[in-house]
Amino acid sequence: MRPILAYAVVLIMAFYLQASARIINVPADHPTIGGGIAAADHGDTVLVRRGLYTEHICFNGKGITVASMFIYTGDYSDIESTIIDGAGSGFVVEFDADWEYYRDKIIGFTIQNGELGFICFHNTQPIISFNIIRGNSGWWAGGIYTEMSNATITHNFITGNYAFDGGGILIGMFTDAEIYNNVIVGNSAEENGGGIFNNAEDIIIVENNVIFGNTAGQNGGGIYCRNSTITIRNTIFWGDSAAVDGDEIYVESGNPSIEICDIQGGWGGNMDADPLFRDPESGDFHLMWTQCGDPYDSPCIDVGDWFESVLNCDWGLGEIWTDLGAYGGRHIDLPTNVDENDGPNIPAAFQLFQNYPNPFNARTIIQYSLPTSSEISISVYDVLGRPVSTIFEGSRASGSHTILWNPDDLPSGIYLARLQAGGYNSTIKMVLAK
Repeated sequence: MRPILAYAVVLIMAFYLQASARIINVPADHPTIGGGIAAADHGDTVLVRRGLYTEHICFNGKGITVASMFIYTGDYSDIESTIIDGAGSGFVVEFDADWEYYRDKIIGFTIQNGELGFICFHNTQPIISFNIIRGNSGWWAGGIYTEMSNATITHNFITGNYAFDGGGILIGMFTDAEIYNNVIVGNSAEENGGGIFNNAEDIIIVENNVIFGNTAGQNGGGIYCRNSTITIRNTIFWGDSAAVDGDEIYVESGNPSIEICDIQGGWGGNMDADPLFRDPESGDFHLMWTQCGDPYDSPCIDVGDWFESVLNCDWGLGEIWTDLGAYGGRHIDLPTNVDENDGPNIPAAFQLFQNYPNPFNARTIIQYSLPTSSEISISVYDVLGRPVSTIFEGSRASGSHTILWNPDDLPSGIYLARLQAGGYNSTIKMVLAK
């Protein structure tokens, strides 16, 4: 399940911060997550340290964030080691109120061992992001169930959940939902929709997901669509199976829009080509790219319908358009409501890292970090110190950044990349070998 980390580290620095909110620490201030939620007011963050929390928690529309230390560190092990366990019964996390005006958020947990991982109900508007949702088993839904709500389900790893319908996600009636950049793998349904079961006529967007290896006892191993106006794009369906019909997709009724996807066995005018995941058996659903040292280039690179502004070996391998699957498409901008002085989410110093790959034969990626917003320039020189190219010149916010250099028609040889930011200067050696 390691792939969450790859795009998490890239995206974590994009979270914006609000210094006016309180931080309620669990277990220091309250021994349970539920106690922290009860004590929180609108805009607060309940910040949970690593541990096993055997409890059922309920949000009540305050507009708060409940998060693990992952929001500071970008460290996958914080997700894996901060566990909310349902002890084999009931909902592990519940969003349920007569009217929830504010959006509650849950970020960076492992949610496991409930009859249902999440339930979103009665006009709730949750954001469920950067979680591992695993091993939940219920009669009518498995990983996530949403009905009469407006849910955003993004950047999660949803695996090993079981239900009668909708092993991974069940979308009920009167629901608006955005489901993007998730890995939905190895879930099962006794009847329909091993990965996703959709029963909503409302606005449902399924975008830039990997739906892989899910099973259904009847129809729709990947996704089952009923009464559906769902929009599915930039998504990979591969290795799903159904005992009766629709290994990848089954449409009972409605008029779903399914485009710019890679679907095993084909569907309409969509691709049908092995996506070439890096290591799916180990849970790595990144796409192969030779520029990152992989043996092949995935056919799913650079074929989506989003302009790709971020490009590195963990996120966004194409030069112009986004990739299909969970590591392309939009980036999130979630409010964490955490004071920037309370955690190590900003780099402590200017730093220019070694480019990768190096040596390279076409393109290479340069990574750098800034402790403060700065006017910077990144320039390339030949071995004699003569200027060759200015890669970037302008203002950058604090945080970690990556940038692509394509040397075009330059000959093989040694080149120097120099970062200048205020009084900071640093140079690395790059080897172009055509």
